[in-house]
Amino acid sequence: METTWIPDRAHLWRLYQANPDWGARRLSQFTERSLTWVKKWLRRFRQADPGDEDVLDSRSRAPRLHPKRSAKRSSTGFWPSRMSRLLISGERPAP
Repeated sequence: METTWIPDRAHLWRLYQANPDWGARRLSQFTERSLTWVKKWLRRFRQADPGDEDVLDSRSRAPRLHPKRSAKRSSTGFWPSRMSRLLISGERPAP
């Protein structure tokens, strides 16, 4: 898929450079891509250094943050939630 998307991005990039006064809607019509797609790539083009061809590559789709992980064990060896329940109930942990 990436090999078919890069020419579309390059086409948008050339149109944008040749016609800087065109808006996203007009560029969308000429590239036959969605307005959202054009806006996303125009934003990336503007953020990139001039002449940087790497801007045409996709960015990772991996999540930036890891999903919530289990809480770490405390120094007592119990999970924090288990320890708090023991403390609230007044029970003593088994040795």
